[in-house]
Amino acid sequence: MEKLKELLIIALIWAVIIWFARVMKRKSNEQSKKFQENIPEMELIDEEERSYICENIVSFTTGRNVFLWFIILLNLWLTSVYGWKSINMAIHGTADAFSSNLCPTSVFGGIAYSTNLLRTAWLKERERNETGVLKKRIVEVKAYEHPGANNWNGIIKGRKPGISVNISIPNGAYIMQEDNNMAMLIENEGGDFYLIPRIEAERESSKQEQ
Repeated sequence: MEKLKELLIIALIWAVIIWFARVMKRKSNEQSKKFQENIPEMELIDEEERSYICENIVSFTTGRNVFLWFIILLNLWLTSVYGWKSINMAIHGTADAFSSNLCPTSVFGGIAYSTNLLRTAWLKERERNETGVLKKRIVEVKAYEHPGANNWNGIIKGRKPGISVNISIPNGAYIMQEDNNMAMLIENEGGDFYLIPRIEAERESSKQEQ
């Protein structure tokens, strides 16, 4: 009976994890749809602009992908180790020994699952940016927000005032200010939006740094 209770608790934990992931994804899609309704009309980019855009907004590098795979495989291995112990304890051991191995199994399995969700989302975003349809619009940044650390948001004017978009490069806000607060708003197929400096402004900034 104790073993059954443990299994039910673990099943409930996993159900909550999966439910939470789906709710967050649905909420993100709804927010993206509302955001799209307020954004001004966009136009397609050319290949030169795609190269510049991907250079500035694609953050899912090969190194990061390898690191996430390492985390996933490590936790899958630990899950299998503790899972095998749990099976043995369920057959031959006590309820306490069974539960002591089942909890780590669930924890490591949850970490592997969550990490894979993150890796998949980043990979899809990179693929959309590198090969999918990208749209742009030159906009004026009305104000800047600084949520913390190196994060900056630009407030732009759309169909409704006060649309906040994340500035995708660390020194982007400074370059935009030097460019009379002009910026390039980017939209990919997944409904993700980015705010980066105009190509000309970024090149001029790079020359000054050399």
